[in-house]
Amino acid sequence: MSVTREWVFFGRLEPRKGIILFVNALNTLSVKGIKLPKITFLGGLSHRFDARKFIEENQGNWKTKIEYRSNFNSLEAVEYLSRDGRLAIIPALLENSPIAVYECLAARIPFIAADTGGTSELLDKKSVEKILFKPNHISLASKLAVHIKELPCPGIKHERLRKSIKVWEQWHGQEHLVSIKKTKSIAVLPLISICVTHYERPELLDQALNSIDRQSYKNFEVIIVDDGSVSDNTLKALKIYEDRYKDRGWQFIYQENRYVGAARNTAARNASGDYLLFFDDDNVMMQDMVDKLVRAAIFSGIDCLTCSSIRFSGVGEPNTAESKLGTQIRFMGPAKAWATKVNIVGDATCLIKTSLFKKYGGYTERYRTGKDDIEFYSKLIFEKVKISYYPDPLYYYRTSKNSMKERNHFQEEGEFRQISPYLKGLDSEDKSLLLFRKQQKENNKAKAAKYKPGIIQKTMRRLRKFVRVKV
Repeated sequence: MSVTREWVFFGRLEPRKGIILFVNALNTLSVKGIKLPKITFLGGLSHRFDARKFIEENQGNWKTKIEYRSNFNSLEAVEYLSRDGRLAIIPALLENSPIAVYECLAARIPFIAADTGGTSELLDKKSVEKILFKPNHISLASKLAVHIKELPCPGIKHERLRKSIKVWEQWHGQEHLVSIKKTKSIAVLPLISICVTHYERPELLDQALNSIDRQSYKNFEVIIVDDGSVSDNTLKALKIYEDRYKDRGWQFIYQENRYVGAARNTAARNASGDYLLFFDDDNVMMQDMVDKLVRAAIFSGIDCLTCSSIRFSGVGEPNTAESKLGTQIRFMGPAKAWATKVNIVGDATCLIKTSLFKKYGGYTERYRTGKDDIEFYSKLIFEKVKISYYPDPLYYYRTSKNSMKERNHFQEEGEFRQISPYLKGLDSEDKSLLLFRKQQKENNKAKAAKYKPGIIQKTMRRLRKFVRVKV
C-alpha cells in the first residue's frame, strides 16, 4: 500500500462532474475533525459555474493546501496522477462510461469513482466493491476516510475491457505510427483528373480555373466540359481560357446541352487520372484542397471522399470586396438512416477512384433534374463502398440565383433519384414506405397555405385575448 499524500479531483469543475458532491464530502470530514491531505482540482473551469468561488466559500475549515491545475491536456493529467501518493477522485454524476475511469485503469492510477451509469461495468467485481461509492456526499466522505493515510490498489478492468483499453493506448501513442504511415502513403503521388462542368457563366468559371491553377498539389490534369453554352460572350471567353491553358494540356470539351450529370460523365470518359475530382464552375478551391483530399484518401483507404466548404455570395472571388463570406457547410457522413431524407455526404465536389466511378456506372443522365450526385452517393452507401467526409472546409461554395439548384425544374424527380438506390430488391409495399414518406407533410402544408381566417374568426380571437388579459 502507498502512502496518501494528495487527493485529486479529476474532472471538469462543474456540478455534473460532481464538484459540489466532493466539496460537501470534504465539509463532512472537516466537521468531524479529520485532518485532510493536500487537495488538487485537476480539470477545466466552466463559464456557467464559478467553481473557484464555490470552493473558496467552503474551504475555511479544511485546513490543508489547495491547488488548481486547469490547463492540463489529457496526457499531462494522466502523467500528473501517475506520481506517487496521489488518489484520483471521480465523482461524476451523469457519465455513462467515464473516460477518466478508462484513463485510470489503463495507467494503473489509484482512484475512487461514483457508481453511476455504466461505471461498474468497466471494473472487475472485487474492484467495484473497493472503488465505487454511492453518488452522495456521505458515501463519498466515508470512502475518503478510508484512504486518509493509504491509497487503494489500482482498479482491475473487467475482462470485456481488454480490447477497449488496447484501442485507447494505441490512440494516445499513435503520433509516431501516423508519421510513418503518412510518409509511405505519399511516396507516389497519383494523377488527379479535375472535372469541371460549365454552362453560360464564364466569369465564374474563370475564378474556378484560377483557383485550380493555384493548387499546391501539382500532379493533376483538368477537363472542362461546356454543356451547350450558346451566347457569343460565353463562347469567346471559353476560347480565351482554352488558349490560356493550352500549354498546360487542359482539355476543353463542348457538347449539346444535356445537363450536369451527362457533362460530368463526359469529363470522366476523357480522364486519365487514378482519381476523379468533380468541381462546379461557380465554386472556388482553397490552395491545399487537392493535396489534403488526396493525402486523406490514401492514408485512410477511402474510395470516395467529400469535404466541407464555406458559403459565399457575390460576383467576386472569396475575401474580396465583391463577395461576402457566409457559414460553413457541414455533413454527417454515410448514415443510411438519414440518406433517404437529406444530403448527408456532401456536395457534388468529391474525390473518387476512377475505377470505382466506372464500376458503378457514373451519374444517371436526366435532363434538368437535380440530385444526380446524391443519387450516386446513395448508391455507394447502399453497396457499402468506403465513402466518407473530410470535416474541414476545403473550398468556397457560391450561393446565387443562377446556380444549378435554382434552375432545377423537376424537384420531385430529383427527390426520387435520391432514394432510388434504396428501392432495389424491395417489393411494392416496402417501396411505398419510401415513395410516400413526405406526402402527408406536403398535404398539411398545402392546407395551411389555403387557410384564411375570416373577419368573424379574427374578431373572436382578439376578443378572447382581450378577456384573458383583463381577467
